[in-house]
Amino acid sequence: NLELEIYRKYIFSQYFEKKLKALNDLKDFIERVKSSSAANFQKANRSSSYNEFNFTRYYTIDLVINWLLDNKVLENALKNSTQIDIIKRCQDIIKFIASESQTFPANLLIFLCGIMVVHVVSGNSGRKM
Repeated sequence: NLELEIYRKYIFSQYFEKKLKALNDLKDFIERVKSSSAANFQKANRSSSYNEFNFTRYYTIDLVINWLLDNKVLENALKNSTQIDIIKRCQDIIKFIASESQTFPANLLIFLCGIMVVHVVSGNSGRKM
């Protein structure tokens, strides 16, 4: 999980640029996991490259979702931030959790609703000034 730990370190950083880069990289990582899982499912009876098989075998969708939730990645990325760029990058992660998990965690839903309220009240509706 070294790759995931590097993302966690930068997402938990106080520096905006590091956090933004880590969220972008994490989004790409999630896409790789999703596409590898789908490709390996479709190619179950065909041979695939060792690296593709190894990546999918180690990084599963469930592992990534559990890691995101256990490490409170969204909570830490959005904590004390009304930056629209951070919020936009978290949307794909939220969609991933919502579409791939059996149930959306209630504590995360409550947190996200709070972020939305703060965002609306602060006047950051995504419009450029």
